Amino acid sequence: MGRPATFVDLMEQDASYAIEAAFRHPAMIVAATTYEGGLNPRMKIFLEELVSKKYGSRRVGIIENGSFGPRSGKIMREILSEAEGISAAENNVTISSAPTEENMAQIESLTKSLLE
Repeated sequence: MGRPATFVDLMEQDASYAIEAAFRHPAMIVAATTYEGGLNPRMKIFLEELVSKKYGSRRVGIIENGSFGPRSGKIMREILSEAEGISAAENNVTISSAPTEENMAQIESLTKSLLE
């Protein structure tokens, strides 16, 4: 796409790196698994921290993953709705375990929609 991007894995890096990156870019994509019927705890902490730091006026894309009843996308959207000026993309991507070719095309479309 030709635009700068930052990838942060919350399972490997402290959330502070992701928070700094989120404020540096005009848009972000958050991707998380459904964990015990809820949201991955590290993603939950990251999003709640963003909201508490007045993260806003940005566009956000959501990718959820879950084999049985994925809910992480709904929960991420709910947390982000508490921030002012967050425009969450309508076209969430739902992955069931491993991404398919269709999922990869959806992610590409999501990325393009955030950059428009």
